[in-house]
Formats: sequence, C-alpha cells, structure tokens
Amino acid sequence: MTDVSDGGPHDSPWPTYAYSPTSEGCDRTIFYRDARGAADGMLVELVPVSSAARCEDVSKAYCTPGTAPCRVSGSGWPVVAPENALHQFQDFGPSGMSEYPGTLEGGNEVITLPSRGMKMLVCETLQLAGGSVPAAEADRCLHDASYTSPSVGGGWCVTNDPALIGPTCTGLGSVQALRLFDMLGRQLYFVPPRPKPDAG
Repeated sequence: MTDVSDGGPHDSPWPTYAYSPTSEGCDRTIFYRDARGAADGMLVELVPVSSAARCEDVSKAYCTPGTAPCRVSGSGWPVVAPENALHQFQDFGPSGMSEYPGTLEGGNEVITLPSRGMKMLVCETLQLAGGSVPAAEADRCLHDASYTSPSVGGGWCVTNDPALIGPTCTGLGSVQALRLFDMLGRQLYFVPPRPKPDAG
C-alpha cells in the first residue's frame, strides 16, 4: 500500500519500505491516506538499545509496540499486547523478517542487525492525524507551516499541501511531505496495513 524507494544507506530488516529522502531532503514516499488524513500504515523507527531503556524514554513521539497513544482503538492498528505486536511485524514486507527475528526483552521489542551486531529497539511512532490529537490540531499539521509543537509532545503527519512540500521538492516530483516532530528520523520504516482476510 505504499511506494517507497530504498536509496539510502539503511541496514534494514524492511529494505523495500525504508524511508530515504533525496539529497535535497525531499520525500519519495507515497502514503495512502484515509478520509481523516491518516496514513494507511504504521511508521516505525529503530533506536539503539544503548540510548534508551524504552521507546518512551527517547521521545513522547515513540511507543513500545502495541501500546497507546501510537495505537488507537477502533483504527487499523488497535492496542494489542507487546507479544502480539511482535507477531504483527514478523511477516511484514516482501520477504518477512526471518533474517531479523524480533524478541521481547523486558517488555520491549528488540531486533539485532547482523552486519553491526547491534541491538535496536523497535519503536512505533505517534501519527498526529490518526486520532491521537483533536481533528483541528491534526489539520494544522497537514496545512499550517507554523505548527511545530504538537500538544502530545511529538509525532508525525503526511501532508499533500504544496505550500508545505515546497517549490524545490514539488519541482523534483514530490507530492507529499513527511513532517516529523521530536523524532530522530534516522532509521524510519513504513509498515503497510496487514492484508484483510477474504470474506467467507
């Protein structure tokens, strides 16, 4: 459900869906959005374990997988137990995560990047247009350049507003921009929605 090119130097368990902007900082990602402006999927960031004990220790924009406020009841990504969130990511992507199996350590989801021998926290991120803030605030994220301080402390949204995409990126073909607030933005990966089972 997303068109993402992996052109960056990512050591990634999800290579097809790595977020890799151009050298000008322009997005090449196309996020499909619902009527509320919420991106149809989950944005995940890998954070070195050495930098924090829990995702929430890094920023209010990060959550331990499966937990609120990054998960919203009634959405496509409802609140679930951490072990269930782990299973949701196991079969993600074209080839799954068999090379990078996740484990639970102290309630955290952790993966090891083999080429570095480095443990990384898997942190879900707070989407501002997904019901975590009032609709009026989410609209500001989508359309207001002066909006820089989310009431919840951090998060992200995807805007189609040309004024926020900017003339340079628009000229390079970008049709969306990913706005990040109080996030590292170094190893971001977009997890598309899980396929719905066929009826009957």
